Amino acid sequence: MAKGKLIEMFGQLDDSQLRQFNQFVRSPFFNRHQQVIQLFEYLRKHKNGQFVSVTEEKMYARLFPAQPFDAAKLNHVKNYLVRVLETYLSWYTLQESELKQSRELADGLVHIGMDHLAQKQLRKSLKLLESSDLRDEAYYRNQYEINLKDFELQIKSGKRDRDFNLQRLTDSLDIAYIAEKLKMACILLAHQTIARKEYDTGLLDFLNTFLKDHPFLEEPTIRIYYHAYLSLTQPDVPENLNLLIDSIYKYSHLFKVADLRNIYLMAINSCIRRSNKGQEEYLQPLFRLYRSGLESKVLLENGMLTSWTYKNAASAGLKLKEYEWVFDFIHDYKDYLPFSEQEPFFHFNLAKYYFEQKEFDKAMPLLSREEYADLLTNLAAKMMLTKMYYEEGEFEALSSLLASIKKFIYRKKVLGYHKDHYLAIIAYIYKMLDMPTTDRAAWRALRNEIALSKVTEKDWLLEQIDRAVA
Repeated sequence: MAKGKLIEMFGQLDDSQLRQFNQFVRSPFFNRHQQVIQLFEYLRKHKNGQFVSVTEEKMYARLFPAQPFDAAKLNHVKNYLVRVLETYLSWYTLQESELKQSRELADGLVHIGMDHLAQKQLRKSLKLLESSDLRDEAYYRNQYEINLKDFELQIKSGKRDRDFNLQRLTDSLDIAYIAEKLKMACILLAHQTIARKEYDTGLLDFLNTFLKDHPFLEEPTIRIYYHAYLSLTQPDVPENLNLLIDSIYKYSHLFKVADLRNIYLMAINSCIRRSNKGQEEYLQPLFRLYRSGLESKVLLENGMLTSWTYKNAASAGLKLKEYEWVFDFIHDYKDYLPFSEQEPFFHFNLAKYYFEQKEFDKAMPLLSREEYADLLTNLAAKMMLTKMYYEEGEFEALSSLLASIKKFIYRKKVLGYHKDHYLAIIAYIYKMLDMPTTDRAAWRALRNEIALSKVTEKDWLLEQIDRAVA
């Protein structure tokens, strides 16, 4: 099968885009080469089979019949078709936004010297912008750029007496910059937590001081990213995360879906980190975020759900004993997963559901069917088997599994804070295995130690100790 940039891009076009691109390829303004049209037709014919039977040699034979294969000659035609496709995609993206078209038209009018018409067009652009419900950082950036262009044209024309709102101009720039800076800081800090890599966040310390009690905090886009940033940098201050979650429910309608998805995930991940440290009061907000994000389809990307969200939403529901919701969820949302992940993660979540119901005979076979590519899911499956072996008294199998899990953890360098969580659980299980069954004082001491710790799986560990001393 042929590969490369052309095949990859062509394969992503839907039927409507193919029809439009067909007109582009046949327009003399964009393409005057018959062989480019022939290559387009050949690829469109084989698209539904996703080019399985397409080879470089077959493409060349279609374009240059009865001629010996010449890779350079074929690449020339392919590259030309790529350029036409790139031009089409630029045009297609522009058609999706009336505001972009309006702004581009204003620039075009300036280019041909029609400044007075450009100013009228800029005011139309501003009306289009104001008519939108969105009030994200892109709104303020567009507001600034449109007003700046209008101001520059006013100065150029010599009309300096017009009352121009320069305060709004500078405020738009400040809000756009601060919101973008806070947004990027959240991305850097989230990645830093996972990869344990330090980043220089630049002016963030200054902005943090500047924003305290500043009116800009009333702007939803700054408010949300500010509290997201504080929830990452001040994890021991619960008000920050609480204010972030409250702001999400209050202002979600003001953000594009893609940005709102990232905001949801920042709040979700903050809740997960806190609940993993034993702060169980964040389980209910976490579960509510998942339900809200699923019901509004915010957590779906291109109609698909990530296996990570699928797994964690089910886990949050199980911790709150929302068994009926979880059972329906893992069945209803299975088909929203990427096809290759549907069976593995369906089996994993169903196994976890049965595990929580103490139906180990149903859970174990589901786990034994799969080997998970995702490291954390792999560890979670192994830990689930560990707990079942312990409860069933399969201590020889348990010891072997614990040893293999430790080796697995130390081999992997990208587990971040998850490494410490799993090692802590394993250490406590070893202590329980080594504990004399008749030494109640030692069991009570271990129970107190676990109860005061921030170890994940705390409830399960305490449950096993209570059984042992009952």
